[in-house]
Formats: sequence, structure tokens, C-alpha cells
Amino acid sequence: MLEEDALGVLCARLQPYALACVRRRMGVRVRRWESAEGIAAQVALDVATQACTGAHRLGEEDLRARVRRTARWRLTDAARRHAHARGESALALQPPRPRELASDTSDTSVCGERVRWLHERIRALPAIQRDAVELCGLEGLSFVEAARRRGALPDTIRKRYGAALAQLRRAGAAFLRRMAASDR
Repeated sequence: MLEEDALGVLCARLQPYALACVRRRMGVRVRRWESAEGIAAQVALDVATQACTGAHRLGEEDLRARVRRTARWRLTDAARRHAHARGESALALQPPRPRELASDTSDTSVCGERVRWLHERIRALPAIQRDAVELCGLEGLSFVEAARRRGALPDTIRKRYGAALAQLRRAGAAFLRRMAASDR
């Protein structure tokens, strides 16, 4: 029991440093599917377990070095697990953060008309794509967070979001052509 308590205390003490190490080294590709907090928790637990089961006493700097090394290993493993994403199109790697939309869409200005049009197009999307746009595009969740919320894979959410954006882009291009033609 004493060893489990020591493990928990050491793990809690290592967690903030592990999180800082992971965030500093975490690449965009890994960030799509993995959360920094999850990897940092794994790193802290690994290092704490190594320290508690080792016969020799580790100093503070030794623990920090092990955290850095273990974080690099965990991130490398995560990148290898998701190597299939290499060479993908220029699809947004992280959904854009929510922007303030014009709250008054009843005015007759061009901006209000465009916002109203965009909301209509989003409502017209299939339900699974609309859900991905609302979670990732409007609420600003990452693919990982949206996947957790919906019980799906992050890759599935990313594909749905990408398909919805492609559909909105096509509809937007047609809308802008009509706007330009009406201005002539």
C-alpha cells in the first residue's frame, strides 16, 4: 500500500512537467488524434513506476531527464501509429477556433446575408456532417475532443468535417458567382 501511495504522489508531481514536455514536442500530426494530457499522464505514470520499482534513488534531474526521454518515445510511437496521414491534402489540421459571427443576421447588409446563407447551408448538411461542423467549426473543439463527445474515431470526425467543408466551399463558390452576376 505504501508503494502505491508513493507512486501516486510521484506521478502527480511529475504530471505538470510531463505535460510541458509533451506540449513542447507534440507535432501537428499527432495533435490531430492524441491529447497532450493523455500522453503526459502515460509519461508520468511510466517514469513514476520506473522510479518506485528501481533499487537506487533517483535525483530530481534524473527524473526530469527520464520524463523528457519517455515523452519523446511516447510521441514517436504516436506519430508512427498515425503515419497513414502523411501526405494528406491541405485540409485543416485542427478545426478553426470559433469566430464571432454577426449576431444580428436580420439586417440587409451583405455580411448579414452571407452569415444567414452560411447558417442555412450548415442546416442543410447531412446530420453527421452538420454535427462535425457544429462541434469542430463553431464550438472550436479539436477532432479528438469531438470524437470523445460523439464516441467516434478522430479520423472519422476529421473526414466528416472535411467533406462538409468541401460541400460548403462548392456551394459558396456558386453563391459568390450568383452575387457577382447580380452586381453587374
